[in-house]
Amino acid sequence: MYVIALALEDGAFKSPRIQSAQDLYRWTIALNSDSLYFRFKKDTLETPVFRKSNTKPAGVETSRTDPVTTRMIIDQCHDLGKGAGVINTLKPYCFRRGAGEAMDNTLKEEEVAPSVQSAFIG
Repeated sequence: MYVIALALEDGAFKSPRIQSAQDLYRWTIALNSDSLYFRFKKDTLETPVFRKSNTKPAGVETSRTDPVTTRMIIDQCHDLGKGAGVINTLKPYCFRRGAGEAMDNTLKEEEVAPSVQSAFIG
């Protein structure tokens, strides 16, 4: 859902009928399918999904072209863990593991697709 929210914020969907999250609820999935396909505007296809933020005098602005790097994420996790008093180094994997554990605690095994299980469990 986060990626969809980012696409909506960027106005990336090609269809003029998709301008808000509410618009997505109007679409229905065909009985013989389990997904929907959405087209994106050509000029947004090369836009990084996760982008750097830049501090400006008027506030924070998200770059249209500069991607967030792995090194930036690792450094921010380290700073966050240190600031929160976490004993062990906080790494991006901690969030993946936490999401997997949350799913394990809330969903029955048959509700989780095998591909999702392997993505979180390894």
